[in-house]
Amino acid sequence: MTSLAFDYERPATVAAAMDLLAEPGSIVLAGGQSLVPLLNRRAVTPKRVVDITRISELREIALDGDVLRIGAAVRLAEIEKSPVLKHFPLLAEVIASTASPPIRNRATLVGNLVRANAMSELTVACVALDASLVIGSQTATRSVPAGAFFLGHHASAVGAGEIVLRVELPRSSAAFVGSTFSEISNRAGAPPIVCVAVCLDVDRGCLITAARIVAGGIAARPMRCLKTEAALVGKPCADAAQYVVAEDIPPAAELHNASYAADVLPVVIKRAVTRACAGIKP
Repeated sequence: MTSLAFDYERPATVAAAMDLLAEPGSIVLAGGQSLVPLLNRRAVTPKRVVDITRISELREIALDGDVLRIGAAVRLAEIEKSPVLKHFPLLAEVIASTASPPIRNRATLVGNLVRANAMSELTVACVALDASLVIGSQTATRSVPAGAFFLGHHASAVGAGEIVLRVELPRSSAAFVGSTFSEISNRAGAPPIVCVAVCLDVDRGCLITAARIVAGGIAARPMRCLKTEAALVGKPCADAAQYVVAEDIPPAAELHNASYAADVLPVVIKRAVTRACAGIKP
């Protein structure tokens, strides 16, 4: 099956893209890894496809002070090669485990986030990293925390006529930061059945001062493991894994593997917390 006919536009500026997207039936194309299969299956039938890959503003990746800004048209492979990624080892680890090199050469981080797949490693990592997504339209620009951006499986906070301009990730000011990612999948490169991203802020006494632990595959959107996060604060890194709460997130009925994912979640969290703590070198 091939897609239905549509108009194709390739604007050179954000303003021009917003003007095009303000017209009903318009949709954004960046890397195309998610959109093109949907077009071919006629799961989406836009009147117009707006290709943003020529907009220089959306191809920028830079560390501005303590905030990493990644434009909507920046491909995963480009992020992998950027020297600023050394400040965000969790993002580097997750990108390296996402799909295959040929796909990462085309896919964009923002495109993956907008797709809002409940099993996406990148959505989970961005919530753990306390990222925000900057969304623009003809009339306004707003910033939405990643935790509020994902509304459900393939449902996000992007409205009609809007475009995600960039994702912003703050750099932690803690004395030490331990972070890692762990997952269970059927095979290498396949979407995970369950995945966990961990970010731990640690003081000079090796006590955990803040924790962000986020799971994917359990519910229709990335979920913070709030009970485990609370249990870890104030605990020493050396034995942090023993404080993982076994029943942290109830599984969602709408996800096929959610019950299995919930059963193995404590094991995956313990594995990730142990690795995150082991990576801290006071």
